[in-house]
Amino acid sequence: MGALKHWTLLLGMATAAQMTSASDLDAPTRLQAAQIVDTQIAAGRLPGAVVLIGDSTQVLYRQAFGQRKTTPSPEPMTLDTEFDLASLTKVIATTTAIMQLAEAGRLDLDAPVARYWPAFAMQGKNAVTVRELLAHTSGLAPDLPARPPQPGRKAVLSAIAAQHPRSAPGERVLYSDLNFVVLGELVERITHLPLDAYCRVHIFGPLGMHDTVFMPDAGRAARSAPTIANKAGILRGRVHDPTARWMGGVSGNAGLFSTADDLARFAQMMLNNGRAGNVRILRPESIAALAAASSPLAAVPWRGLGWELAAPLVQNHDRLPPIGVIGHTGYTGTGLWIDRVTRQFIVILTNRVYPDDRGDARPLRAQLLALLASRAVPVSAAQIGRSLPSALPALHEANRLPASTGPVQTGIDVLEAQRFAPLAGLRVGLITNRSGFDAEGRRTVDVLAHAPGVTLAALFSPEHGLDTDVDERVGDTRDAATGLTVHSLYGATQRFPVGSLRGLDALIFDLQDAGVRFFTYETTLGYALEAAAARSARCTALRRSGAGQPPRIVHGLFSCAASTRHDGR
Repeated sequence: MGALKHWTLLLGMATAAQMTSASDLDAPTRLQAAQIVDTQIAAGRLPGAVVLIGDSTQVLYRQAFGQRKTTPSPEPMTLDTEFDLASLTKVIATTTAIMQLAEAGRLDLDAPVARYWPAFAMQGKNAVTVRELLAHTSGLAPDLPARPPQPGRKAVLSAIAAQHPRSAPGERVLYSDLNFVVLGELVERITHLPLDAYCRVHIFGPLGMHDTVFMPDAGRAARSAPTIANKAGILRGRVHDPTARWMGGVSGNAGLFSTADDLARFAQMMLNNGRAGNVRILRPESIAALAAASSPLAAVPWRGLGWELAAPLVQNHDRLPPIGVIGHTGYTGTGLWIDRVTRQFIVILTNRVYPDDRGDARPLRAQLLALLASRAVPVSAAQIGRSLPSALPALHEANRLPASTGPVQTGIDVLEAQRFAPLAGLRVGLITNRSGFDAEGRRTVDVLAHAPGVTLAALFSPEHGLDTDVDERVGDTRDAATGLTVHSLYGATQRFPVGSLRGLDALIFDLQDAGVRFFTYETTLGYALEAAAARSARCTALRRSGAGQPPRIVHGLFSCAASTRHDGR
């Protein structure tokens, strides 16, 4: 399925004044924001949060929620809580420093990295440019495969220099901490100042960001949000990221601590074309370059220099090209989004990793960003281009890209094309009905029953039964072709019968959505995910869209027990 669609550059109805953010957040919006955060805390996804919303001139909303520490002695979350920003370090500190050096003519973004650090050219990396490091198109691996045998920053840098690239420079986005470790090293080599000292003098000090530091002192550490609580104790005031720890706490990829108020100062500088009062941090052309697409346009999200790009926070956000907002997240649960079209920003800070790295800030971010977008009138791609001329090349190029790269496949067809590799050696259960069939018209039941290396061990049917011909509660039946019992999920109970998941390694869900939200198939999917999570099973969802719409497929193995580390969760 194609990654992009056409966006026609039509003139919109909204005026420039209408596109700006509202001058205040009304009471219902404030209430909704509080309810969103409180609900996520109650669900156990995070212990607390600080949320700050503003525009280029003022703060519109600023609130602390929940607790920053829960045991052994609880501490409430406060507005001045210091957060381990994790990968926000990349854009607040390192990207800004690199752009300042480029403005001063001390660094060329299009020069090979090896010009400034000759050892980097090892293993075929001689052509990688500074710009490609910023845009995550260098081809470097996401991280080092293991801790270097010797401690210290020299050992980390030597290990990075010895890395082979995974792809050609500029070919694709491969998000990498190593890119920004290298950029931090360039700052030090060019300025002869440690990264933290350079940023303090040239960024944080001039902006009045007095609580933004790499290694918090005792006072700041005492009001920091802890990130780990285990047998070794509580980690607070010291960086969570392992690479930054190996580097001694100061690295281009992580290590920065800050508060919501300090990040608001930074965001307002960005919205005011690099100026804060009488102080200039960046030139307007540098701000424009940060927000312009610097990665291949055939895949989204697009990336600017350092920042990830997204559509403006307006009501038709999902139907616009992904440019207008610059944003970034951090693994610990932090995030900052700056909308250069509506002239507003939002800071969302959590320590979702506390105490055991099982929290999740993604639902909170998605809901708060959606709430903010709901307040602004729709805009057109043409309006984005008028507000941000640097976005025009990407907008025009995106409009020429094909809407699709080939036929859309349903989930079962994708599995067949993969020769059922994701299910190899597994005993699976299938939730389906008559809507589950492949491109050849074969039932998903029969396809999986004959799939090599896969054991179809259980069948489950939703409302109306396996053959969709029962308009009442239905009991268990037997499938004649496979001889398997079909467990009813719409009989005496809508939940999975006791013992019915025993011995299964995976659940597969293949039902066509009826296209109305009050139908029961969505609920059945939810119950399936809950049941799989309770059994620590793996779940494969083969989802089909409602009648009259193009197929919409979600297909993959979702881990319901363990989580994988990825930046910005």
